[in-house]
Amino acid sequence: MTAEIAIMNLEAVALAADSAVTTKPGGNQKIFSSANKLFALSDIAPVGILVYGNARFGSIPWETIVKEYRRILGRKTFDRLQDYATDFCQYLSDEIGNRISEQEEFHHAYTMVWEVFRRINESIEQQTMRSLEKIGDDEGVLDMKEIQHLESELTDEIVGTYHTSAMNASLMEGATEKLEKDIRKKIGISRFVLSR
Repeated sequence: MTAEIAIMNLEAVALAADSAVTTKPGGNQKIFSSANKLFALSDIAPVGILVYGNARFGSIPWETIVKEYRRILGRKTFDRLQDYATDFCQYLSDEIGNRISEQEEFHHAYTMVWEVFRRINESIEQQTMRSLEKIGDDEGVLDMKEIQHLESELTDEIVGTYHTSAMNASLMEGATEKLEKDIRKKIGISRFVLSR
């Protein structure tokens, strides 16, 4: 788990991040304390970027991406912090996005979708167990049809909540409208064949 901290006052902002990274080679979890998660986004302006989760964007390390962006940015500055975020996202879309294969994009999207399904399933199991415990305390024993009906209702409710959240979520803070549209088009639900 990544720990990132931003401390702000009217004069300055201090950023910090841990250096731990977790890998699972061959299914065995290993933790290393050598990852760099905090980078200067500009050589001349006091702007930093923190990364967490995957250490790479596709197959390219974040450190390489940020260093290349910083080189291209050169002595250019922006008046607002938001403008740096927008420019960096545009760089990811225009420059880095073209270097990532369709297979890498699909694998990344598949991994993200798999994690969402894992969380949904976990939520359904937890809420079903809590509901069964409460009903058991109040009413006694339930038959299998009642349990299946309860689980079905909870599934519809939880999946609906996740779906609404996903449809309303911003894909990337600072992303341009065009980038958001392109990403949504690329990872549209038609790309995944889901079966129960």
